[in-house]
Amino acid sequence: THPDAYPNSMTPADPVLSMVDAGFAVNAGFPPLVRSHRHVDVILSLNYSWQPDQFKVIKQTQEYCSDRKIPFPKIDFKKEVYVFEDKDNPEAPIVLHFPLVN
Repeated sequence: THPDAYPNSMTPADPVLSMVDAGFAVNAGFPPLVRSHRHVDVILSLNYSWQPDQFKVIKQTQEYCSDRKIPFPKIDFKKEVYVFEDKDNPEAPIVLHFPLVN
C-alpha cells in the first residue's frame, strides 16, 4: 500500500515516506513546533536525560530561535519555577520546562 493513503498538494503521491528526527537540530522536538504558521501557545518541555546541564536543550532552542528570528521567550535559568514567557511578544509561546530532578 501507499505510505500516504490521502496525498494532497503538500504531500503529493510519492512511493517513499520520508521521515525526519524532530530532535535533530537541538536534541528535542522544538523546531517543528516553533514554525510561524503553527501559532503555538504553550510548549511542555520534558527533559529526562542524564545530561549534567538540564537546560542545554532550552538554551539550544533559544539560540536556534534567535538565529532564525523566531519568537521565543527569554529564559531566566535562576528561577526555581520553570515557566518561561515573553509578555512583550504574544507570538512567543509559553514554555513549561520539567527537568529531571531527584
